[in-house]
Amino acid sequence: MITHLLLMNFQSHKRSDFEFHPGVNVIVGETDAGKSAIIRGLRLLKDNRPSGDSFRSWWCDKDDLTVVKLWRGENRSVSRELVKGENRYVIHSQIFKAIGTSVPEEIQKFLNMSEINLQRQLDSSFLLSDTPGNVATYFNKVAKLDKIDTGTANINSWIREITSTIGQPAVKDKPATGLIKQIADKEEELLKYEHLDQFEAKVSALEEMEVCYDKLWKSRARLSAVVMDYGMIEKDIERESAVLEIEDDLNDILADMNSKFFLNEKLTKLSNLISSINQIEEKIQQKEDLIKLEKPVNDILQLMSDRNLAKERITKLSTILSYIDSTNERIKKGESYIALKQAEFEKEMPDICPLCGKNQQTPNMTR
Repeated sequence: MITHLLLMNFQSHKRSDFEFHPGVNVIVGETDAGKSAIIRGLRLLKDNRPSGDSFRSWWCDKDDLTVVKLWRGENRSVSRELVKGENRYVIHSQIFKAIGTSVPEEIQKFLNMSEINLQRQLDSSFLLSDTPGNVATYFNKVAKLDKIDTGTANINSWIREITSTIGQPAVKDKPATGLIKQIADKEEELLKYEHLDQFEAKVSALEEMEVCYDKLWKSRARLSAVVMDYGMIEKDIERESAVLEIEDDLNDILADMNSKFFLNEKLTKLSNLISSINQIEEKIQQKEDLIKLEKPVNDILQLMSDRNLAKERITKLSTILSYIDSTNERIKKGESYIALKQAEFEKEMPDICPLCGKNQQTPNMTR
């Protein structure tokens, strides 16, 4: 409660001291006696308006002190001062300079005033001429229920934002939206990769065939060396044929028999080798055909990588949906809490308004 007010060199007040008592205090006086200046002094203290020195009394010099000082109790005071062209606040001997157009937080907490606490001369009677909705809004602020309204508005905003993010499923000719549409698109895209499991088995078979191909390639290299040796032997035989003609017939026959025996073995081996070579060439042709499949195999591997990436995204989307479910649960708890507080307010609020005497259980009096 305000116990004392001092106005010094403020408008028409050279030095005016006011002492207030508990209950109703009435200030009376003639026109232009300075009654409204008292309210303006309180507004200067509360709002730091007007700025400058327009409120200074006309008889003051620039070095004179202009003060609006308010007490709450004997030792608790705050003042708004103008001295030597500088505006400042003083509270409990603590000085606030360079305040500009703002009011320090310490001053606001000390005064604890709002527009409800101050009325102008021609303002209508407090609450009596207001609409039931405005009266209900005022009592909501007094009961701190306006914070519930703010919380409800924030929750509704979050609900709208989450609903917009989740989206809507497709209905008739209207396509899906938001996360629901993204999930549907990803599911449709995953259908393209159902055949990858079959390709995986084919890739494993191709890897095994590649190992066999390497072995056959090495065998072909060894066979090529044998064929080259065989050609050199034939050339040696041709060179030695002239020498054999000068040997006697027996030696020729023995040599021919030995050569025939040797050649038969070689021929058998060579036939086997040629048969193996033909088989190897067939396998080489098959491997070359497999090599042509290298690009499709690489494409398959890329598709498998894309499939794994799609799975990761689905996992992230599942996490988001889980978060949405938990958020909806918290929203439900918040709505239950709001309903509980609403019921408590309606229980504590009397049916008959103590000010206007009207029945307050009307739609305009509820939140």
